[in-house]
Amino acid sequence: MIERLSADGLLVQQADTGQRARSIGLALCGGAEASAQQQHEAGKQKALDNWFLQKQPDKAGNKRLRNLKR
Repeated sequence: MIERLSADGLLVQQADTGQRARSIGLALCGGAEASAQQQHEAGKQKALDNWFLQKQPDKAGNKRLRNLKR
C-alpha cells in the first residue's frame, strides 16, 4: 500500500513518512479486525441465545404453535 501511495505521489517523501504511513495503516486494519471480531462474537451469542430459548416449552411462540396443532 505504501509503495502504491508513493508511486502515485500521494505521500510526501521524507525520512519517516513510509514508516508513519505503515503504522497508521496497521492501526486502521487492526481496529477493523477487532470490530469485525466483536460483531462476530455478538452474532454468535445472539444465535446461541435464540437457539436456547427455542427449547423452552413455555415460550409464547411455542404455546401458539401447540394451539395451532390442536
